[in-house]
Amino acid sequence: MPVRITRTDQGAAAFGRGSMLAAQCQALRQANSYGEVWALAVDEPATGAAATGRIQLAGTAAEAGPTGPADDRSSGARGRGGGDTAQVLATRVAAAINAMAELPVTAAVDGAQTSEVVLTARWKGLTGNDIDCA
Repeated sequence: MPVRITRTDQGAAAFGRGSMLAAQCQALRQANSYGEVWALAVDEPATGAAATGRIQLAGTAAEAGPTGPADDRSSGARGRGGGDTAQVLATRVAAAINAMAELPVTAAVDGAQTSEVVLTARWKGLTGNDIDCA
């Protein structure tokens, strides 16, 4: 059923935070706050896979500081400590990413390679391959 979108936050409420359609609704409302906008969600395919990517961490942190530009003390994520290993930092990076539900990906530390963070698109299909993780 089509949903009328009148506010920038309404797409996230209707279609889920981090979804492709929520991001599109927000971008459209920010660019055009006065036009009439309707959105229609498409069911996710029963088969297929969500796109994945990896962040490889290496070495040891030389000094304490934020984990990255997304590090936010209010999200519950801790910054890095001097001497933190790549494995410890991978856990913190994954936690910081997962604390931001508006991102189109989720994160988990790889079970076999604990210094790698695996990013997974929130939806199945080829469009997840276009997510810029840089």
